Amino acid sequence: LEPTAAPGSIIAPPAANARDARGLYTMVRWDQDPALEVWQDPCVGGAVIRTYWKDVEPQPGHYNWDYLDRQFSNAETYGKKLHVIISPGFWSPDWVLNQVPTAEFQVRFGPDSGYQGPLPLPWGETYLNLWLDFVKVFGERYHNRPLAIVSATGPTSQNGEMRLPIQHED
Repeated sequence: LEPTAAPGSIIAPPAANARDARGLYTMVRWDQDPALEVWQDPCVGGAVIRTYWKDVEPQPGHYNWDYLDRQFSNAETYGKKLHVIISPGFWSPDWVLNQVPTAEFQVRFGPDSGYQGPLPLPWGETYLNLWLDFVKVFGERYHNRPLAIVSATGPTSQNGEMRLPIQHED
């Protein structure tokens, strides 16, 4: 898109088209809102937003959609798309971690680098079923919203990148 107004003015974005997710995407810190300038910039196609499963479903079947709802509302208002990353694995709710097999690993990347904690075993049927139940609820809630990509992979140590943790023998 080429700006057609003076610098600093607000340009109305084109109508969003679910099949036409293009442009630059801004990536914001975990659970942070993109700046208003990002939403208003006609050269920005959308935002990459990231949150943790434990923050969205802190108790079984009880969801906190506030952060995601706000991002979708902004994306719709400004004609943008979202790339949503919801991290399970290390960031699964405690109620999940308490009922599935886990192993201790260290987070090697990102804002929690160095954290040592339980990671659900990726082949655990109970864990996978709980995660897939969450993904289904997410999909039912947001399937008609301005999504470009949803990274709902897991339970890896780095969501969206499909990395398993590395355990070093000391």
